[in-house]
Amino acid sequence: MVFSALHFPTTKHPACAVIGVAALLGACTSGPRVDVVTSGALPSAGAYSLVDTADTASRRTLSVCLAAHGLTPANGAAYLALLSESDRPRPVGAMTPQPESDKRPDIWLPGAAPDRRQVRSLTLVLIQAATGQELYRIVVRQRYRTGRKVALADLAASACANLTAPPGKKR
Repeated sequence: MVFSALHFPTTKHPACAVIGVAALLGACTSGPRVDVVTSGALPSAGAYSLVDTADTASRRTLSVCLAAHGLTPANGAAYLALLSESDRPRPVGAMTPQPESDKRPDIWLPGAAPDRRQVRSLTLVLIQAATGQELYRIVVRQRYRTGRKVALADLAASACANLTAPPGKKR
């Protein structure tokens, strides 16, 4: 019995088979895409007071990251840090206002076609306490299927990795 290479291409080029299998497995194991959007400039040093609604792990992770960038928690600080998390169904859109100083229109985050996905977000905003001016904002978003919620610690780690990234949208 004779088999041709047409039926079993891996017999002629086993490296191609290995690369093909690795590519398929890599596509299966890669997690959902994380969107990161930043605006403004992160202050290089100073003290901040934290107001948050996020879970303890996210708060702790971001506090360590801010400390690594010269920002430390203190009462009566120069900066107010707002940390929040949210979950919304993917088909629902949301209006994201821009700081008044930007003179840019508000951003509409459109919903998508109805499906079972949700969007989980973690937002960190630094405001100058004396003036109320927004200095810096980072929003980390990830889509997930209902029942398979994204860990906030993962979003906080993505925020930390992108704290000093230039303003704009990242993927």
